[in-house]
Amino acid sequence: MNITEKKFDELHGNKITEYIIETDNMIFSFIDFGARVHKILTNKLDVESNIILSVNTAKDYINSGGYFGATVGRVAGRIDKGKFVLNDQSYQLECNDGNNHLHGGTNAIDKKIWSTEIIHRENAITLKFNINIYEADDHYPGDIQFEVHHTITNDNTWTIEYFAISSKDTLFNPTNHVYFNLNQDYTKKIDNHYLTLNHNEFAEINEQLIPTGKIKTSDNFNFKNKNSLSNGINNQDQDNKLVNGYDHPFILEKKKEKTFTLENELNNIKVEVVTDRECVVVYTSNMLDYTTQDKIQFVQYGGVTLETQMLPDAINHCNFGNIILKKDEKFYSKTIYKIIN
Repeated sequence: MNITEKKFDELHGNKITEYIIETDNMIFSFIDFGARVHKILTNKLDVESNIILSVNTAKDYINSGGYFGATVGRVAGRIDKGKFVLNDQSYQLECNDGNNHLHGGTNAIDKKIWSTEIIHRENAITLKFNINIYEADDHYPGDIQFEVHHTITNDNTWTIEYFAISSKDTLFNPTNHVYFNLNQDYTKKIDNHYLTLNHNEFAEINEQLIPTGKIKTSDNFNFKNKNSLSNGINNQDQDNKLVNGYDHPFILEKKKEKTFTLENELNNIKVEVVTDRECVVVYTSNMLDYTTQDKIQFVQYGGVTLETQMLPDAINHCNFGNIILKKDEKFYSKTIYKIIN
């Protein structure tokens, strides 16, 4: 294994660096802008073998509105009307998605350049990204010291570890917003992808994509026996019609390490995921429609996210689990993506 660095872009006069990690047969690249995964090439000799959605400039990462590959938070997903109560105090966050707060707001960590440390180990390379999140920047209580570790091992496993500590009681529910397209072609839709989960419940959402608090089951949302994403994309279910596909939190099995799989039989590529989080938000890029500065066209259903996290808007639903990070309490979470091809 080896790692190289090169300049990716500049933002407000500050250099953005790309870190390129090569295994025996694959390439994983990351950038310090948003502590984000930038590319995953399943064939290191083929620049067209990328299986995630990527763009080539910081401006396109910002303007696309897709959060491609970024670390998002401090709270992933939407918070209803940007409001919550913590320790008997009411908070009002920025409403950057209609009437609601999304992914930490417009000044969130996905739009910042993180500091980086490279750690070499036997058969593994870790990128240790660091950032401080300040109360004055995003209007959540408390300042947070936040680390995200991206580790690549020679068996083509990508592990994300999250570490955080806060100066006050706050909310914390980060994720990575990677989009997969196992067709290795942004213009080919992911309706030929198959998902396998070990549980069949999901959180109902309303017209504003906010969870209602109701946990449901439905045929189109049952992926216990490898089901096609085309079922939801073809809008056969009321919950799918609401968003023209999937944009839903799926509840994972009730065990410490939850597993699920995304695959495309045509290309014989599989992504096996293991996480300690309680849900995965599956989003089939229903609203994606963006052309980059270098004329790359991203189309509706051109990728699917697998965002491991706690349930969105959990602070406003007593049955959604706990996303409160106590003062001086250490936060840790881990998600593993193993690429098999």
